[in-house]
Amino acid sequence: MLILTRREAQSLRFTIKPEYAHQIDDLIKEGISVTVIEITKKGQARIGIQAPDCVLVLRDEIEDRSKFADCL
Repeated sequence: MLILTRREAQSLRFTIKPEYAHQIDDLIKEGISVTVIEITKKGQARIGIQAPDCVLVLRDEIEDRSKFADCL
């Protein structure tokens, strides 16, 4: 499980890695599970994400900088 912390108005982006595009059926069958693990005293949400290997999870601020270059 991938665990991330998000503040108010911060986002996550889910996309399929290009090399796995032919496995879209697996993604549909397995799905993506997002769990709020904790809300911290600072108002941050700790989020757990379970997804198939074909799913790329990016924080929007990272995606904006890298345009996937470091993730593929």
